[in-house]
Amino acid sequence: MALPNKAISLASVSSVLPSSVDKLKNSSPRARMNFGVSRNSSVKAVQSSAVESDTGKWVRQRRPQNVNGDFFVDHTCIDCDTCRWMAPQVFTRVGEMSAVYKQPISSEDQLKALQALLSCPTSSIRTEVPPPDILEAQKTLPIPVDEKKLPGVYHCGYHSEKSYGAASYLIIRPEGNILIDSPRFTEKLARNIEMLGGVRYLFLTHKDDVADHGKWSKWFSCDRILHSEDVEVCTADIEMKLEGNGPWSLGDDIMLIHTPGHTEGSVCLLYKPLKMIFTGDHLVMTESGLSIMEMYNKSSVPEQVDSVKKLLDLDFNWIIPGHGRRIEFKDVPEKKAILEAFVQEKYNQYSSATNKCYLIAAMGIQVLWSFGLACLDFHALRSKTNLQNPVLVSLFVVGDWVTAILSLAAASSSAGVTVLYSRDLDYCKSPLVPCTNFKASILFAFISWSLLAISSHVTFWLLASV
Repeated sequence: MALPNKAISLASVSSVLPSSVDKLKNSSPRARMNFGVSRNSSVKAVQSSAVESDTGKWVRQRRPQNVNGDFFVDHTCIDCDTCRWMAPQVFTRVGEMSAVYKQPISSEDQLKALQALLSCPTSSIRTEVPPPDILEAQKTLPIPVDEKKLPGVYHCGYHSEKSYGAASYLIIRPEGNILIDSPRFTEKLARNIEMLGGVRYLFLTHKDDVADHGKWSKWFSCDRILHSEDVEVCTADIEMKLEGNGPWSLGDDIMLIHTPGHTEGSVCLLYKPLKMIFTGDHLVMTESGLSIMEMYNKSSVPEQVDSVKKLLDLDFNWIIPGHGRRIEFKDVPEKKAILEAFVQEKYNQYSSATNKCYLIAAMGIQVLWSFGLACLDFHALRSKTNLQNPVLVSLFVVGDWVTAILSLAAASSSAGVTVLYSRDLDYCKSPLVPCTNFKASILFAFISWSLLAISSHVTFWLLASV
């Protein structure tokens, strides 16, 4: 059963790219995103009241943010977003966790809610009474992503907590099926995949989403593929280790692209016949827009941005990420325009961050220098020592002039970026960009520099008089 597509307006991406994407709205009205599903073979009914464990702690509490009814989310939710993109008619985000905002009414909504229950990596979706149709929901896994546009591509479901709730996909192809990243192992899913032809390759995009790779490899006797830079103790027995920078091929229809950044060995899979790319954690679509999930980066954020740039000239219309929503572009030019805007946005952000770090470093040096001079003056006053000798005054002059020049350079570069943000790119209209704080810090930096400049000139004339 295919799940319906859902259109994404470029306005949703503009929350991340507030100015660049605005320029793209005239070129195309929208990019599209669609949803898929899955989870555990057994389901327990959990009462809405909390249950006390042997340790005396309350467990599996029903969140008060849920509406009344059978389905609910408990307090163990890790906010992985799985249920919200699989069954958006039922689940939403409240208080940094998921919650049921509307109980399923139709049979279609009921099925999606059960698929989300099965897919929840932490079993945080519960029901008041055992659902009688849970076995039927299990039979729908894996689920076709889009039977018309993407025939032979399935969402496996059964997301694993070991992979932080990442999605796994299956490509059916004559040369041998490919399982992309590892779902949680269940025999029910394994037998359903067997009916689709089994698995020839288990491709692991990076070291975070390996989950139960060993169990899947043993069941299907398939070859696992992972970049050597991401091989760890738990993946030391991987059959195929990618070396170098690639690209690599699995036949004429599959290309593997090395995209380091999120991890050293992150690799994307391009499926040429359907013009789709599986990006793992390299590039995702969250509820607020395109993201490279900087806070979870394990290698280098600037390198990850550079790797996104590698995707610009590849021929694909679909992005299938390991986390979050799938994206369908109208055509390759639209894809390229949106990704170019995203990359430029990130370059601007990290250029600004570099300038701000430079400003902080320069001000820090100035503080240390001023504190050192204050301590020296205090000591001279206490010991009645005369500091007017050429060596000490020369040191003061050099130190003041060096810190003054560094402060001026840092304040000027930061001011230039802030002007670019506020006047040229209009980023300051977004509440996510604290331009007021930037301007205030730069103002104080210039004031500090002006006072230091006066001190520098005074010490210079003192040196001449010594």
